Amino acid sequence: MTAGLSSIALFAPAIASNAVFSFRRASKGVNAIDENPIYGMMNMDLAAGQTLKAAKATGDMIQASDKAAGETFKGAEQAIKNMANEGKFLKGVGKVVRFTADNINPIICATSGVKVLYSDDKTDALAREALALTTMFAAEGAAKKFLGMPVTKKLNGQRVTMARESLYSKNPFLNKQALALKDYCSVNKLFNKISLKPLPGLIKGLCFVAASITGYQAGSWVADKLLGEQVS
Repeated sequence: MTAGLSSIALFAPAIASNAVFSFRRASKGVNAIDENPIYGMMNMDLAAGQTLKAAKATGDMIQASDKAAGETFKGAEQAIKNMANEGKFLKGVGKVVRFTADNINPIICATSGVKVLYSDDKTDALAREALALTTMFAAEGAAKKFLGMPVTKKLNGQRVTMARESLYSKNPFLNKQALALKDYCSVNKLFNKISLKPLPGLIKGLCFVAASITGYQAGSWVADKLLGEQVS
C-alpha cells in the first residue's frame, strides 16, 4: 500500500459513513422526486453536500501527513468549483452544494420541515420528525465519541477537523480486540492483492451509520408508542 493509501486508511471511518449517508439521501431524493419534488431535491442536495464535505475534511486531515493524498481529495472540491464556473446555473448549484456541505445538520432539519409541510397531519408529522431527529443526532454524537471519529470545530473563524481518541480504547478487552484486528489487517491481503488495512476504519464508519439509523428508528418507535401507529 502506498503512503497515500495508508493515510486514507486512517480516515476510512469518515469515508465509509459519508458514502453510506450520501447514498441513502440520494436514494430518498430519487424516490420522492415525483410525489414531493422539493423534498426530493433537498435530499439530493444533501447527498452532494455531504460528498463535498467528506472530500474537504479528509483532504485537510490527510494533507498534514501526506501532501499528495491530501491534494487528491482537495481536487474533488476544486472540480466542483471549476464546473460551477461553466455557467450561471452550474455556478448556482455549486454555491448551494458548498453551503450545504458547511451546514449539513440544519439542512437535514429543514428537509424534515419540508416533509412535514407536505403531510396531511402537520402536527403529528412534526412531532414524529422531531423525536426521530433528536434520537438520531444523539445516537450519532454518542457513536462518534465511542468510535473516536474525527470532529470538526470552528477555531479562529475557520473549520478545523481533528482526530480524537476513542472511548472503547479505554476498555482493556475492546481495545485488545480492536488492536488485534488492526494488526491483522495491516499485514494481510485479500487474494494477495487487496490490502485489508482500511477494513477497521470501514467497520467504524458502518457502525456509525448503524447507530444513526438505529437512533432515527428508535425515535420513530417512541413516536408510535406516544402518538399511535402512523397511517400510511
